[in-house]
Amino acid sequence: YDVGRRQIVYVMLPEHAEQLHRAENLYPCRMHLEPWMAYREDRRQKPGVFLLNGPEWRYNRLQLNPKVLSPKAVQKFLPMVDIVARDFSETLKKKVLQNTAFPLMMTLFELARNPSVQQALRQESLAAEPSISADPQRVTTEVPLLRAALKETLRLYPVGAFLERILSSDLVLNNYLIPAGTLVHLCLYSMGRNPAVFLSPEQYNPERWLDSRQSFRHLAFGFGVRQCLGRRLAEVEMLLFLHHVLKSFHVETPHREDVSLSYRFVLMPTSLPLLTF
Repeated sequence: YDVGRRQIVYVMLPEHAEQLHRAENLYPCRMHLEPWMAYREDRRQKPGVFLLNGPEWRYNRLQLNPKVLSPKAVQKFLPMVDIVARDFSETLKKKVLQNTAFPLMMTLFELARNPSVQQALRQESLAAEPSISADPQRVTTEVPLLRAALKETLRLYPVGAFLERILSSDLVLNNYLIPAGTLVHLCLYSMGRNPAVFLSPEQYNPERWLDSRQSFRHLAFGFGVRQCLGRRLAEVEMLLFLHHVLKSFHVETPHREDVSLSYRFVLMPTSLPLLTF
């Protein structure tokens, strides 16, 4: 597609994602967000690592990785995150809430629509509670089905509809030569619902992720050295939140219809599903 002055190639298969990853150099490049940069420059603000490319991006990213992305760094935030998740669980005992953050809300909605999956997750969380209570970090290893449920939610409802890369060198994808400098969009929403990639993609089935042979299918946080900087902390936050909610509550919804989504820089529901606890 030729969008204005920018030609874009759209792909939606795991093997193409893997080829994009293997073709990356030291400076994976994304499209320059000119309005965003102009806004920050006008206010004399630094662009931040998200908006940078090239050597400047790499320098800043290498400074941030050990402070945010490493398991040791996440460990520092865990006591606070666990307290917040427990506090939210206690708050639920006093009132009915209609929404949380998008991935959490959609996980709870799908569990409300799939009570057998919800029950399996509750049993897993109850069994793991003594271990996680002693060390919240164990939530990353003690609840594999819950981790799989998060992946399944992000397969169906990725926050970002696509990943992008500007090719640093020529690349052949599906027998097409794509020249260096071309913007490539990897469509996560389309890939997640593609029956050639996922069996019965319309079904919410976390167990599909217990098969370790799922390379380059879970890409909600990106891939390679330019994956989401806050990935580990975000995953732990969501796991702890769901763990504390599921061991204490049964989630229901009066609406079983699919939720309509719209793109507003990120994917968002056009209306919030009603959840009761």
